[in-house]
Amino acid sequence: MGASAGQPGDTLARMERDGAMAWISLAAGVAGTCVATWMVLIGERSLAGWAAAIACVGLTSAAVTSHQDATRFLGAVAYRLFDGAVLSAIAWSARSTAPSVSVAAVLALIGGFLAAYFAAKGRALGYDVDASTVNRFVRTGLVAVALLSGNLSFWMWTLAILSLLTAVVRASQTFKEEMV
Repeated sequence: MGASAGQPGDTLARMERDGAMAWISLAAGVAGTCVATWMVLIGERSLAGWAAAIACVGLTSAAVTSHQDATRFLGAVAYRLFDGAVLSAIAWSARSTAPSVSVAAVLALIGGFLAAYFAAKGRALGYDVDASTVNRFVRTGLVAVALLSGNLSFWMWTLAILSLLTAVVRASQTFKEEMV
């Protein structure tokens, strides 16, 4: 039995060392993503918005508190899960009643995946490519705002433009590094 076993603060120190906060945040983010997707599909937009907000906070918190490669990697995967699940659910549910929203959600999905691809490719080549947590927070936060505000069209188009611009910026960063 170690000398420090049972002392106050041991559990908190171990959790901090092991990155438990990042894992808990990641779990909350993924759970929020799953609930948001389900709520969009059954037409409960307000509940979907709150679940997306929980996902946004959880995924952002996981990114900020992550000190292990495993949680960083899973955090990046969880962001792609958010995009793939929630945005495709929005596109699917809006396809007949609001085709413009459906198109914007698909474009946001494409932009998000392209931006992630260019960032990963650039980093794999050893280039300095920005992939900020702030951008991820804004993107997931815009989905929550879109679902909560009732003005899905405006916010989905805002997200689509932001996502596509991010993809262009990351592609240009990679291209500029290639030219050097």
